[in-house]
Amino acid sequence: MNKKLMKISEYRDTYFCKGSAPTATTVKRWIQENHLPGVQIGKIYYIDANKLNMTGNPLVDSVLAAS
Repeated sequence: MNKKLMKISEYRDTYFCKGSAPTATTVKRWIQENHLPGVQIGKIYYIDANKLNMTGNPLVDSVLAAS
């Protein structure tokens, strides 16, 4: 499965209503603390959009990731 990387600004616009989105700093911290699937490339943080809809169950997630 190819990674689909999404910029923090796109993530905030897509998944949150206007005025309720977390700050970019908060999203970066979520990535650093592994609360949100993402990577840092250079100085820019990206969210791995393919992993956003995972269930939290390791067995189910591994099956979904393999498909």
